[in-house]
Amino acid sequence: DKSPQRDEINSIIENYKAKNNKHNLHVNFNEDNLGYDKNLKKCISLTTGKYCMIMGNDDLLADGALSKIVKVLKANPEIVLATRAYGWFKENPNELCDTVRHLTDDTLFQPGADAIKFFFRRVGVISGFIVNAEKAKKLSSDLFDGRLYYQMYLAGMLMAEGQGYYFSDVMTLSRDTEAPDFGNAGTEKGVFTPGGYKPEGRIHMVEGLLLIAKYIEDTTKIDGVYAGIRKDLANYFYPY
Repeated sequence: DKSPQRDEINSIIENYKAKNNKHNLHVNFNEDNLGYDKNLKKCISLTTGKYCMIMGNDDLLADGALSKIVKVLKANPEIVLATRAYGWFKENPNELCDTVRHLTDDTLFQPGADAIKFFFRRVGVISGFIVNAEKAKKLSSDLFDGRLYYQMYLAGMLMAEGQGYYFSDVMTLSRDTEAPDFGNAGTEKGVFTPGGYKPEGRIHMVEGLLLIAKYIEDTTKIDGVYAGIRKDLANYFYPY
């Protein structure tokens, strides 16, 4: 997303392609800084396969993750959304400082209110976020640009119409040492500050979560979605 490291990134990719004979590996650079939400939409719009999996620039795939993900998606072609357990590390990805696992077993969800409520908050960390690309493209919307939670909108809308899947094994690894870049794009300036979060930015994000939840319920006509999401979010808010 207009990365100052784009020349270095492109060099790494071209060297990898030449070394491993991977001619189906492509890189796309944005001329302007689109910001988080628009960049996420663009990544999905460029997808040529059935599924799109998103990874952050500071994330890693765990060993064996990709093969398991592909196996499950092939065995369950009605899946429209998937997410996973993940780990945090500081310097060495072999030394995890924390693991986030929401369910003890792999679980296939049927569409409906319960699935929407489960996936909504649990796709906040973007690494390993998987969507049916065609269906996600049809849901493309600019309504929530600048809220940093476009994946929540997609998760809710997708789980109103298709199956979802949760991988209970750690599939992705996220660095716990990288400062956020939000606030560089035009849609984010004035609300977010690169390098950290301020109270005003956090309030803007929470407001966005509730607006998205209300929109999902109003659009899908599935009762209980908004109240269920709000209650789930409240379980993880602490006064201090």
